[in-house]
Amino acid sequence: MQALKNVTTLPSLATLRNLRRVHLETMKGLSNLQPVAEARGLEELLAIDMRHLSPDAFRVFAGHPRLRRALVGLGSERKNAAAQEILSLPETTYRSEFEFK
Repeated sequence: MQALKNVTTLPSLATLRNLRRVHLETMKGLSNLQPVAEARGLEELLAIDMRHLSPDAFRVFAGHPRLRRALVGLGSERKNAAAQEILSLPETTYRSEFEFK
């Protein structure tokens, strides 16, 4: 999801067993990531241009059973590093599924 400022909450993603990747970008109204963390099959999280969030918002992912990669963009290197430390995961790089020539 991208740039949906009126979205302030998400439903629990717990029932989405095949959900492997979540990409949130510039979701200024969203502050609680717990519904995303409930996706038990989640392997990759991208939270890009989420400047309004603090690194503590990512504590809900600590100890997630399948999360393997995360790319976090909170607007400063200090905040990004703090979030990555909380997650204890390798940072992932953004790769588009489409190749343009």
